[in-house]
Amino acid sequence: MIRYFQGRPLKLGLGLERVTEEIVLEIVHKFFQEGATSERRPPTAAARSETDDSSDLTPVHLSLPQVSCLSHIAANYLNAGKEARRWGTAHESIVPYQGFKTKDGHIVVAAGNDKQFVRVCQVLELLELTEDPNYKTNKLRVQNRKQLLHTLSHRFLQGKTADWLKRFEGSGVPVGPIHSIQEVFSDPQVKHNALIQEMNHPTAGRIAVPGPAVRFSSFAPGGPTPPPVIGQHTVQVLRDTLSYSDDVIKTLLESKAVAQNQVS
Repeated sequence: MIRYFQGRPLKLGLGLERVTEEIVLEIVHKFFQEGATSERRPPTAAARSETDDSSDLTPVHLSLPQVSCLSHIAANYLNAGKEARRWGTAHESIVPYQGFKTKDGHIVVAAGNDKQFVRVCQVLELLELTEDPNYKTNKLRVQNRKQLLHTLSHRFLQGKTADWLKRFEGSGVPVGPIHSIQEVFSDPQVKHNALIQEMNHPTAGRIAVPGPAVRFSSFAPGGPTPPPVIGQHTVQVLRDTLSYSDDVIKTLLESKAVAQNQVS
């Protein structure tokens, strides 16, 4: 589902289905590897061949993690038959809960309840909004969304993102900037959590990639390894995973049915 406001369908900037699938697989693998009982095993084909029990396999479809992440949008449809609308960065049933343009960027403000809305008005120095009968409750703010957002948007344009973030500190209202990619990888939290992993690639030299998002207190992953080049692990897969003999592997290589990339 693409959360845009108007216009033709758009593609996300990344393959979200693949990302969510990989996170799910990482959690599943960790569950079987470090579970509460010593009998748990990673769900592999080898395990199934030993037990002949299909429950040892854990299929993860590309679409299922996406559907599972639909949250309240799925609940609205499944329980009330309500089709989703396109809201851009806004929330369908909470106002204000979206991104706002500032003098030099954008900021996201999430006023999830009436108390937080009052705090937003205090920070913005728009106290008159707290007394307006059209905005007393979230239900009323949703009904009068257009005029309220017009007023808030005009106010946010009068300040810079960093200034607004400073003003909101300690307010109890969740806020955050909308970063460029450069700003993402300069963020102190990204650096503190060592999300950027550097390594040597056999053909590209020194490279950097984002590390795994899931961390476990009882398990530390090994050092990062570079993405393989095409055919780098052909012999390893044939021998160790598929249990091909050295003679069969040699025949496949000589016939050029497969190729082994010789990398340093």
